Amino acid sequence: MTSRFIKIPNVGFQKEDQPQLKKQYQIKPNGVAIKGDGHGNWRNILLDAEMQGLVSLSDQQRQYFNALYNKPVNQLTRENILFFCQVIDSLKFSPAVSYKLLGDLLADRGQCDYFMLLLLKKMRRDGVNLSIILSNHDHAFLGIYAKNFPKVNINYPAMYERNPPIGFYNSELSSNDQDASLQALGYLLDKKLISEEELDDVLPDYLDSLKLIDYILPSDKQSIALISHAPCSVQHYARVANFLGVAGFDDTTPERLARSIDAINQKYIELLKGKDPRVLNAHDNNNPLYKLIWSRWEPYGPDSMSEIEIENIKPTHQGYNVFYMHGHDGPSSVPPNKRGFVRSLDSHFAKKGIQHLAEVTLFNWDGGTLNFDDISPQEAVATEIQDEDSDKKLNDLLEQEKLEKELIKQEEREKLQKQLQELKELKKQKELEKQKELEAKQKKLEKPEKIEKSKEEIILSERKAFKVKETPPEVVLERLTKLEEMVTANKDKYQIIDKNNAENSEYVKTIMVKNPQEDVVCGSFTYNAVTNSAATYTKDAPLEVYDGMLDAIDFNEQKEVEVVARIDVKLDELKKVFSHAIQKGYYPRLVQDNDKGTPVKQADIIGALQLDAAHDPQFKLKFDLYTARIAAKGDVSQKLGRMGFHAYKSEKEIETPPVVTNSNKLSAG
Repeated sequence: MTSRFIKIPNVGFQKEDQPQLKKQYQIKPNGVAIKGDGHGNWRNILLDAEMQGLVSLSDQQRQYFNALYNKPVNQLTRENILFFCQVIDSLKFSPAVSYKLLGDLLADRGQCDYFMLLLLKKMRRDGVNLSIILSNHDHAFLGIYAKNFPKVNINYPAMYERNPPIGFYNSELSSNDQDASLQALGYLLDKKLISEEELDDVLPDYLDSLKLIDYILPSDKQSIALISHAPCSVQHYARVANFLGVAGFDDTTPERLARSIDAINQKYIELLKGKDPRVLNAHDNNNPLYKLIWSRWEPYGPDSMSEIEIENIKPTHQGYNVFYMHGHDGPSSVPPNKRGFVRSLDSHFAKKGIQHLAEVTLFNWDGGTLNFDDISPQEAVATEIQDEDSDKKLNDLLEQEKLEKELIKQEEREKLQKQLQELKELKKQKELEKQKELEAKQKKLEKPEKIEKSKEEIILSERKAFKVKETPPEVVLERLTKLEEMVTANKDKYQIIDKNNAENSEYVKTIMVKNPQEDVVCGSFTYNAVTNSAATYTKDAPLEVYDGMLDAIDFNEQKEVEVVARIDVKLDELKKVFSHAIQKGYYPRLVQDNDKGTPVKQADIIGALQLDAAHDPQFKLKFDLYTARIAAKGDVSQKLGRMGFHAYKSEKEIETPPVVTNSNKLSAG
C-alpha cells in the first residue's frame, strides 16, 4: 500500500491508444487520485477517470464522446446537448473515493464549459469526493461568473462563424483564444441552446468543490503532501490565511497544518459566494492568492518565483516530511535537486483537442505510505475489458434519440400546419372586416335622417339583445357557501353575525359580515330563491370582501341573477370600485332616481350601473359609458349615498312568488 506515479507514453482517445490500469494500480475505496491540468477539456477528465478506474466506458460510449467533442460548437444543437445529458447520466462513477483535479477546468482551450460542468455535477451526485484546485483559468471563469456573465457589447458574424466562437466575454485570458471554452458557453446562452436556469443548476457542484490548497494526510500523520495549481511553498500559506482573515494559522504538525488549510478553503468559498474582491482579484500579482495560481519555476519570467521562494520549498518543515504536487508548470521545469519531493502533473496532453498522442502521468494513493514511487507502464497497464452493459445502455439511448428526433420533426410539422391555418383564418377575418366596412359605408350613404330614440326605446332594444339562461338555486347556494367559508377563514378580520333572514327564512339565505376590530357591520350577502336574485351590501368594506361577494354570484356567467351592491365610500375609493367592476365585465349605464328615491322601473334595467347622489344634491356626478372615469364637482371628501349593480333574469317582474317544493327549497343556514 503506497502512493505512485505512472508515466504512460503515447496515450490517445481511440481504443487502441487508451490504456487501462491493472486492478491493483487502480484507485481503491477511500483512496485518492490526482489529475493534472484539465485544459478545459472535459474529454480529458473523463479519460483520466476511466484509466484510474473511477468509471467504465464501452467502445460505443468512447466513440460517441469523441465525436461530440470534435463537433464544432457553432454546429451544436439543442438535441446534441440533451442527449449528452442522458449519456452522462447513464454513467456510474465509483463513490467514496477522492478525486483531486489540479485546475484549468474552465475558461481554457477546450470545447465548452457547459459540458465540463455537467460532468463534474455527475461525479459529485454519484458520491465522488471531488476537489477542484483553483487555477488561473478557473479564476478567469469566476471573474465572469461574479459579474453574472455580462456579454461584451459587440455583434458581428465572426463571433458565430469561428470555431471556437469569440467575443462573448472579456475575461483576463481572452487573448489568443485561451478562454475558448468560456466563449463557447456564451455562444450556447446567446443562441438559447441552454437556459440561464440550466447553467445555474450545474454551477453549485463546481463552486462547492473549489479549494485554494489541498493535501493528503497519511494515517500516521508524520508527513503531508501539499497540492496547489502552481508551485508554492508552505511558508506562503500563512500570508494567504492572514489575507483572507483566517485566524490561528498553525503549521507546527502535519495535522494542524491540514486543519489550517481546511479553514483557508472554507473562508475562500465563503468570500467567493459573497463575491468579495479579495478572492476575485487574484490575477493581481500583489494579491497573495496570485502565487497559488500563477507562479512558475522558470528564473526570468513575469511569474517566476524568487530565489528565496524556491529555497523555501524543502522536503522537511517544522520537523516533518513534506511533499509537493502541482500543475501549471511542466515536470521538466522542476529543479533536479527537488524532484524527489516535488512533482508536476501538468502536461500538454489534450491541450489542443483529442487528436494527438502524448505522455500522461497518473497518480493515485491507496491510503498507505506517502512517497513518490515511479511505476513502469509495463507493470501497471492492463488489457482493456469491454463493458457490454454500457454498450447496451448506449444503444438504448441512441434508439431513444432517434425516436425523439422523429417526435420533434412531427411537432415541427404540426406547428407549421397550425401557423398556416392561423394565417388563413386571419386572412379570412380581414376580408370579412373589409366587407363589413364597405357595407357600413353603403348603409351610411343610404341611411335617412337620424331619428333620436327615447331612453326607454334604447333600454328596450338592449334588453331584446340580452340573452338569459336559468341557473339552479343550488348553484348559487354553493357559491354562497364558498363565500361563507372565505369569511370564516378570515375570522381575524370578519365574523358572521347573522346567517338567517327572519322573514321567508325558508327561501332567503343571508350572510352578515362584521368587522370585529371596529364592531361595525361591513357587509351582507343575500340570496332569494323565490325571485332567483342575490344582493350584496358593503359599508366601508375593503375590496376583498366586495370582490368575494361578486365572485359568489359569478356575474360574468350568470346574468339572470339580480345583484345589488350598495357601498358607502369616499370618491377615491369609489373610483377603485368602479374600475374593479369594469374589469369584471359589468355593463355600465347611468340610472337616475325618480321622485320617490327609488330606481327606474327595475324590470327595464339590464346590466346597469347605478349612481345615486340624492343624499347630497350639490354633488354632481358624471359617468362615461364603458370607462371607469368619474368626474365630480363639489367636496371630494363627501360620501356618496349608494351605487348598485343590477341584472335581471326575466323581462317581467315577478308579482306572485312561485310554489317552492322541497327539491328547490333552500336551507336557512
